[in-house]
Amino acid sequence: MKPYLISKGINADEVAMYVGIYGSGVGFIGGVLASFISKKFSKKTVLISFAIFNVVAIVILIFIENYQLTIPLLLLAVTFTALAIALSSAIIFSMIMDYSRDTSRGVDYAVASSLFSFTRIISAVIAGIIISNMGFGMMFLFEMIGMILVVFIIFRFYKEQEV
Repeated sequence: MKPYLISKGINADEVAMYVGIYGSGVGFIGGVLASFISKKFSKKTVLISFAIFNVVAIVILIFIENYQLTIPLLLLAVTFTALAIALSSAIIFSMIMDYSRDTSRGVDYAVASSLFSFTRIISAVIAGIIISNMGFGMMFLFEMIGMILVVFIIFRFYKEQEV
């Protein structure tokens, strides 16, 4: 989000305010919402709903890429992106704990959460390569296709865990 906004002409101080401060606040609220929502619905429903929310965030970015960036659109994009990240991260880390073995929860959680963090780093590198070679619009399209694939896989193959 930060490099994208800078590429759209937003200065670094404003990006820090919008993404860093505002986005972090929204992310905090998203974490609280994720906790509440995940207690009311099945994991499968939550996973699919949060993944669809991610798709909506990407659609907003694609819209901005194809039209003019305005402050209301910038706030909408930061809000949806921060919420999407917070919602998704909360459910993923919760599920990592759910699937950790009782006898080795600490080790299982540490390994799985480290792999999750590592894949986020690798995906940022891949995104950078796509952006450098094909632009932000193509990177957003790849993201959307990936998220739609995730929704399909969850819908088709995810089985609820007996607790």
